[in-house]
Amino acid sequence: MRQADIPRAATPQEYRARTIDRLDAVSRNRSRTIRGLKPGPVPEALRPPLVPVAYEADGTYMGRLRDAADCPAGCKVRWQEARW
Repeated sequence: MRQADIPRAATPQEYRARTIDRLDAVSRNRSRTIRGLKPGPVPEALRPPLVPVAYEADGTYMGRLRDAADCPAGCKVRWQEARW
């Protein structure tokens, strides 16, 4: 599967919740496999959501924004994958 084919989470909260669900399913399957049972379904992986990040006109990083409209005057907004 190509990276572009993997769905993207809408919010950081959704990403965290779905990642935890996926890891729980993998753990359950590990236990089932050890007991000789057939593994169950695992939810598909998600890519992190895109968040607005402010940069000055010369390219200097200013910081992550809550909303793209919060960008200070003279700055550019770039959308990047969230990193925690």
